[in-house]
This record gives sequence, structure tokens and C-alpha cells, in this order.
Amino acid sequence: MDRIRKERHMKIACIGAGASGLCFAYKLQRSFEDFTLTLFERNDSVGGVWVANRYPGCACDYDAHNYTFSWDQKADWTSVYAGAEEVQHYFEDFARKHGLHEYCKFGTTVKRAQWDDATGRWGLQLQTTGGPEWEESFDILINASGLLSSPKWPEIPGLDEFGGLLLHSAAWPARPVELKGKHVGLIGNGSSGQQLLPALQATVGKMTVFIRQPTWVLGPFGAPPRSYSAVELQGFAQQPEKLLEKRKQFENRVNSYFGICLKDSPQQAALRRRLTQKILDQLAETKYADSAEAEAGFVPQYAVGCRRPTPGVGYIESLAADNVTLVVGAIGRATADGIVDQSGRSHPLDALICATGFDTSHRPSFPILGRDGSDLRELWAREATAYLALAVPHFPNYFVFYGPNNPFASGPFLATVGKHYFAFGLFDAQPAASGSRMHGALRIKRFSLTNAPTEAQADYMLKWCDRWQTENIHSFSPKQEAVDEFDAYAKGLIQTTVWADHCGSWYKASPSDPAKASLWPGSGLHYVEAISSLRGDDFDVRYRGNRWNWLGNGFSQVEVDQECDLSYYIRQQDDSEFLSSKRRRREIAKGSQVDRATLHVM
Repeated sequence: MDRIRKERHMKIACIGAGASGLCFAYKLQRSFEDFTLTLFERNDSVGGVWVANRYPGCACDYDAHNYTFSWDQKADWTSVYAGAEEVQHYFEDFARKHGLHEYCKFGTTVKRAQWDDATGRWGLQLQTTGGPEWEESFDILINASGLLSSPKWPEIPGLDEFGGLLLHSAAWPARPVELKGKHVGLIGNGSSGQQLLPALQATVGKMTVFIRQPTWVLGPFGAPPRSYSAVELQGFAQQPEKLLEKRKQFENRVNSYFGICLKDSPQQAALRRRLTQKILDQLAETKYADSAEAEAGFVPQYAVGCRRPTPGVGYIESLAADNVTLVVGAIGRATADGIVDQSGRSHPLDALICATGFDTSHRPSFPILGRDGSDLRELWAREATAYLALAVPHFPNYFVFYGPNNPFASGPFLATVGKHYFAFGLFDAQPAASGSRMHGALRIKRFSLTNAPTEAQADYMLKWCDRWQTENIHSFSPKQEAVDEFDAYAKGLIQTTVWADHCGSWYKASPSDPAKASLWPGSGLHYVEAISSLRGDDFDVRYRGNRWNWLGNGFSQVEVDQECDLSYYIRQQDDSEFLSSKRRRREIAKGSQVDRATLHVM
């Protein structure tokens, strides 16, 4: 027998080398030894959704200085809202800086994953692009493939018969696409559609925009779009503390948003009035002024936030341009030369762009077979449920980033959702009022907490990895009753929010029931606090032999580790971790009291 908590070798497979996969790899490398990690990435570089998304106008609609890992401040973003290529370079630079490429196996697809209860390992069937298949087994499987990774084509009768140029925003070709002077149809008014329209409207001959319903257009989430000057860039580089203050100011405003998400709140009502008037004011000088189409085509009838609000910079102005026609309602069918709307009117087109997003059903794109042989694709065919958006009953040693009930809609996180990042709120771009104070630097001694859900999810997974590595655990998976009770709790609380309103949204858990939303029933910070510690009683933990064998031969790790102090507990003052949640929270989030009156989104 060896000493207590003797580390055993840990072999981990991570599917995807986007933001979440890189975050997991960085944190694993930083804290662990004696492991093997492989990031299987189907593309030829890191960056996830930012590798595939290259349509005209594609950009991050969140302040670029905050579109980073919380600890990895970047001073040289060239503009307030960085373009797709620059964002992808950020992840490349991050991976290079921390040596994460050594874990990546590019051009590799996972064809199948199956749990073997006899060995307590995951068997993966893998294939490189154009190469042979092979099998490999792992102790722990992390699915970081991302929710927004598989383009979703609209279900339009006859779409495959369209004889013009057919494009999808999430599968834009690498070769140049010539649309100058053409009559282009655009389906969709989410983030992609709202970026594509202004980018193309001035160069094409005509555009016909098809939408099922209008969407709330908030304007820039932060400062107006612009490039930074050389003086500003120099200031960001030379005064990192000022840049940190800028980032924290923006993040504080984002984290003040959740009150708007309560459907009967005064904040929701006031914001709805304000946005309605703002949209009508924008239309006042256009061809839609005082027309019946203004309300029907531009002002949503559902609550703000039911569907993802978007900044929509230049979108309404482009919709009102002379060469743009707006068609509201379901599409009847596609023909060889265009689209027929629900009223029977034909719209001849040279090209059709589907900005219709991704398959957000949470269903894996390949078979994942659990302990009882069930396929996760089938289990999640109608409605996906998971343990705290992280794990699934009967699928041992398995974690997923951004699973069902993830806090997509309620706070800040860095995610592979990329341009679809949900940064809420209608924020004034002005600095905080004079005399207001930002939070000071965190003073953390022996414990830490991150306020980015992506990072918090990686931390949670690694806590279980630590238990697996230092105890004689065979497998762990959440209990079905724990997931069922959480599901009931979440559905009850969701009904008090705007996400239960009737709207077409990728937040919805079930297309047949628009009142169901697959979201966390609270704020982003609420979610981070919920997963900050492990609830072992919610898990089915199985051991290899006697569960106490991890105690070893009676020697502590401190006694045999030459880098440890045998009398580490002797000190001049008590700087130990506080033992109550309240005291730990106040120590972690300690700093100058922020003036929250300056954060009101109204």
C-alpha cells in the first residue's frame, strides 16, 4: 500500500478545442500532474465556432476586452467589437502561450463513445480526416463540442430544389462569394442575420429579408462600434489596472441584468416601453413611418429576453433601405428560382442565405452509450435534462459543457457560442458617475471562485477528476432522482421569467411547447455559486474494492512530499479558509463597495 491519496494516472479525452476545451486543458495542466489529455478537434485549428463562422460582418457583439478568460486580459483588441478572425487569433495565441497545442489532435472526429462498466472506461471510436478509424479508451470523457456547432437548415418544403446559390451563415464557404448586383434572399433575424444584412445591403442589387417574428434590437451592449486609436491601445498596454477597471465596470453592468428577466418586474415593463419607442423613432424617417408594417415587422409582441436580444447595429436602418423588402411570417415553400411566402406571393432570387443558426437540441452528433446501453441521442430526442448543465445519470465519468439548463441567458460567460454570446442589458456607454467605486482586486488566499460559467464548469469537472485520481473510485454519475427533482424545480421557477413567454428561440427545450426553456432558472452568478462545491449525495459513486483503500499505509502526503512543510499549520495569525458560505463569499468577492445605483439598465 502507498500513502494517503496517492495519485494514479488519469487519461482524459476532451471533444473539441474551442473556448471550453482550451479552458479545461489550461486548468488541468495548471493544477494536475500524472495525466494524459487529448483534445479531439475536427477542424485544423483551435477556436471552435470562430473557425467555422466567416460570413460577411461576423463579429463578437460583446465588448472584446471582456470576451477573454477572466484571468487573461488582452490589451491589443483593435476595436470595441472584434471581428471573427481576430477572436479566433485570441484563442490561437492563448493555446500557444500555454503550450496547449501539444494536447490537440486536429482533423479528428469522434464517431462513437461507449462506456465499459467492466473496465470503468470510455471506449472511443475515432477517425482522422481521410484516414482510417481506430479505437482508444479513456478514464474520463469531456464533451466540449459546443451547443452551436452544427448548422440548422430551415425546414422549408422544396429547399433542395432551389437552383440559385444556397448558403448558410454557419457553413460559409472559404472561397470568395460574389453577390454584387444580385437579388439575395436572407432568412433569419438573429445575430447572424443582423450582421449579414448591413454587411451586404449596400453592395447587392436587392435583398428580400424573411423573418417569422421581429426581434428586440437593443443597440450596442457597450460602447458604440469603432476602432481603437493608437493612443488608446498604448494606454491599455501601459496601464493594465485601468483596463481591468474598464472590464469590471462592463461586467458589473452585465451582472445587474437578471431583474429584467422576471416577466412581471417593473424593469421589464420599463425596458419594453423604452425599446418600443426607440424602434419607432428609428423608423420615423424611413419608408415605414406611420405604416401598419412598422408594428408588425419591427416591434415584438413577446417579452424582452424571451428570445435573445441583439445589438443590431445598423440593422433597422438597413431593413428600411430602398433596395430591401421585408417579409414577415412563415415561408410557404422554395422553388427552383426563389421563395413563395405564406400568402402565395413569389419572390425570385439569385441567391438565398439561411441565417437560421444551429441545432440547439443538445443531442450529440454521434452515439454516446451509457452504463445501461442507452444512447444519449435518443434520451435527449424529445427533451434534454442534465445535472446542473454538466452531467447525465447512467453516463459515468462523463461531463458536458453547456448542457441543458446552462445559464446562456442570464449573465457573463466565455463560451464557444461565440458571436451568439448572450450579453444582456441596454447599458449606457458612459462611465460610472463621479464618486462611484469599482470592486478592488480579489484577495484570495487558499480558495477561489470564478464568475464566468465556462470557467466554473471546468473547475467543477476538475474537482471530480481530483477525487477520481486520489481515491479508488471506479465511476461517478448523478442520481436520476437528483436530476428529476432539479428539473421540476427549474421548470417551476422558469415560469416566473420572460423565457416562458411564447416566442421562437433556441432557448426552448421543446419546439412543441414554447413555454419550456432549457435555461438556468436564475442569474449567471447564481449558477456559479450553485456549482462552486460538489454535492456528493447527488451522485452514485462506485469504488474499486474497499472504499477506504485510498487511506493508504498510514503516512500522509505531507510527510513524503519534500516540498511540504511538516509544521505548515503553525503560523502567526489565522489565515485559514472561512467555514461558512457567507464568510467565504464575502472574502472571495471582497473589494470596494460598488455603487449599484450606476448599474441600473434603465
